[in-house]
Amino acid sequence: MLFSFIGGRAGAWQVTAMTTPHGSALAPVAALAIVPGDAASPSPGGWHLRGVVSNLRYTTRPEMIDLDTRSPGLGRSAARCAAMIALRKTAA
Repeated sequence: MLFSFIGGRAGAWQVTAMTTPHGSALAPVAALAIVPGDAASPSPGGWHLRGVVSNLRYTTRPEMIDLDTRSPGLGRSAARCAAMIALRKTAA
């Protein structure tokens, strides 16, 4: 499933810190919106990243079911902090 991560001035997640250990930095933003599917472009000065849920190659069906029952969604009120690690794949 495709998700859009939109950095800008508005979004459900407040951005408190951004670091770039290697490569080009993303523009600093105040907030992050996570939208299922391919969303509209961000406001000026923001950015739009797209990502997919990866196939869990080394996970058995019973392990996946167990993980799904234990892993609550991001939209819950108890979710107060998150970390996003943006990676760009290259031929190198």
